[in-house]
Amino acid sequence: MAKTSSKKKKKLIIGLSIGAVVIVAGVLVGARFFMSRPAQAALQVMQAVATKGSIEKTVVGTGSLAAGETTTLELPSNLSVEETKVSAGDSVKAGDVLATLDSASLRSAIDSLKNEIATLDAQLSSTSETASSKTITASAAGRVKQLYVAAGDDIGTVMAQHGALAVLSLDGKMKVTFTLADGQEAPAPDASVKVQLPDGTTKSGTVAALSGSEVTVTFSDNGPVPGETATVLSSDGATTYGQGEMVVNRPLEVMGTDGTVSSVSVSVDSYVYSGSTLVTLTSKPASSNYESLYASRQEKAETLRTLLNYAQGNAVTAPVDGVVQSLPGGENTGFVLANADSITLTVNIDELDILSVAAGQKVRITLDALPDETFEGEITKVSDSGSAEQGVTTYPVTISVTPSQEMKLGMNATATIVIDSRTDALLIPLDALQERGGEQFVYSYAEDGALGEMRTVTTGLSDGTNVEITDGLSEGDVIAYMPTESSSDETEMMMPGGGMMNFEPASMPDMGGSRGGSMPNMGGGPGGGQ
Repeated sequence: MAKTSSKKKKKLIIGLSIGAVVIVAGVLVGARFFMSRPAQAALQVMQAVATKGSIEKTVVGTGSLAAGETTTLELPSNLSVEETKVSAGDSVKAGDVLATLDSASLRSAIDSLKNEIATLDAQLSSTSETASSKTITASAAGRVKQLYVAAGDDIGTVMAQHGALAVLSLDGKMKVTFTLADGQEAPAPDASVKVQLPDGTTKSGTVAALSGSEVTVTFSDNGPVPGETATVLSSDGATTYGQGEMVVNRPLEVMGTDGTVSSVSVSVDSYVYSGSTLVTLTSKPASSNYESLYASRQEKAETLRTLLNYAQGNAVTAPVDGVVQSLPGGENTGFVLANADSITLTVNIDELDILSVAAGQKVRITLDALPDETFEGEITKVSDSGSAEQGVTTYPVTISVTPSQEMKLGMNATATIVIDSRTDALLIPLDALQERGGEQFVYSYAEDGALGEMRTVTTGLSDGTNVEITDGLSEGDVIAYMPTESSSDETEMMMPGGGMMNFEPASMPDMGGSRGGSMPNMGGGPGGGQ
């Protein structure tokens, strides 16, 4: 704030000219009496007690409530609306009438759809749905170590879940890789070892590779289960080298694209030869033409069911509770409802905080229209793409909001995301925390109400009001600090000889980083070091 000649003038009250010389010299050398205890009292020293409590570190974002899901009621182009009963923005309940329909056009639309479906049925019957059965064979000899298919399975589904139908071991070996413990002597290359399986049985193994403290051992693939943990011992069993997950040493994945499984001709640990039948399929998928016809038939059948429902009252009714977002007309070919049970909130989070935010985190939500109520939400998406504005990059975070009858789409909302919290933490006011030269400290409270000795502290979480102290204070300790703002425009400081020096708060020097400018640090405070 700018200073004026009529307010906030620096005053220097002196008694004798020799006293003025002493005062000026004292200021220039940083004399200790500059912050005398009477001066501290004039600055209204505050006190606080270190107290146990809970604290949270949060990230806050704002936005407005929006529809998470919408329902579109498409109307055939040959269907005439007689009267629209709602407007955009209206709230409706399931079963409410959105519009009445012209009965003649409704009947015509139904008959037209029936004819179209009959034509598609005829085309489908003349198009082969399936092709001849086929088999999936082994492209190389090996032992079956993993088998993911069974009769009745869909090949595409199995591939999506596992990435393969089966896994063959081509060289007859499994392997386990582990890291030696600190100080553990490594076995010699090509040394014989024992591999103990989870059931207690052992197999002979060989040290196949050594890389620093990492050891790889190979052993027979007949019996061990991939993914289970094995223990590697010395050949005499006296020394344990380490543990690791068993994997196939040289795997071959058996692939497929589509079809339905009729039978599986192999089992886990069976040995197969190149060309051996592994899986027999009952059918291959339908041709692309058949799939196209079938999809069109399904779509028209769904529309027919909807029109038959409308015919019960010659009206379009809402299938769900929601808010009318748009009406038929122009490019819109139907009614669009925002589902009332699906509400989202999108907020922009600063790049400095975005890495602390993840899908699944719970969110506290408050609405400007309902400031005394708190609602729940959960993060469903954190965008990987940010946008920059005036040098600040933010990332959109989508939150699924638990709906309430009081909520309305478009309401302004504030989302509070708890990224860390502590219970039973030792807390003090953040204003009491001082910092100088990278060291954080507080002042103890002196018996005469002034600042006492400096105490170095270690901090934890801060919520902007309080700060957690992890070391340097105990519960019940009383500390002193200066307020962040003076209650008057000018602050008087007692000088030696009874004189007074008046300072404006804004002009007081920051000599060492006291937080918030709460007090000048003159390098030799009460009880403090030099």
